[in-house]
Amino acid sequence: MIKNHLELFKTNIGSHMWKMNHPKSDIDVAAVYLMDSRDFLLGKRIKGKQIQHEEYDYTFYELSMVIEHLIKGNVNYLWAVMSPIILSKYKSALQELRQIVSTNISKNCYNSISGLAKHNIYHFIEKGDRESAKYKKKLNVIGRTLKFGINALTWGKFLFDKVDIQSEDELWELKNKLDAAYKHSTLPEKPNPEPFEKYLIKWRLHKMKIDGLI
Repeated sequence: MIKNHLELFKTNIGSHMWKMNHPKSDIDVAAVYLMDSRDFLLGKRIKGKQIQHEEYDYTFYELSMVIEHLIKGNVNYLWAVMSPIILSKYKSALQELRQIVSTNISKNCYNSISGLAKHNIYHFIEKGDRESAKYKKKLNVIGRTLKFGINALTWGKFLFDKVDIQSEDELWELKNKLDAAYKHSTLPEKPNPEPFEKYLIKWRLHKMKIDGLI
């Protein structure tokens, strides 16, 4: 779907990832790829691209974007890499990146998780229709995100726990637990960027060989 790219892996990042899907659930897919080497060397940049095809919702990420946001602790990219549902993978690309991420968990994932939760609470819970099905869905989306962050900051593990949130009070309780987990976490403030950068360079060179440039 993207000219002369090399797909490194695809994962399922939607409700299936949390075992909270239903028969009509869409399949949300994160597809990570390497762009054409000539375009890269000419300084061209490709932003994330979204495509909907029947029951599949694809989001395409160029590897440099993934690495940049993993170092920043962006939870959406952590899910893309660490999702337990692997749809496809190229050689050892996903295995290697998972190893780097799992050994470089840091406290900076808190900012992304806390910000995402507060944004959704404000826009979909406090301003939402409490009788709608979407309201209940958003309770659980926010709740599982908060629990993911609590586990990461407390245990240094990325766990995809199913939740059943019944009220806004439960969300605020989880938000308080997230704040406490951040305060008491013994994780480093930021990940070591070096293994991420080495990984990107390795696969960039691999793509250049495929494209016949080196």
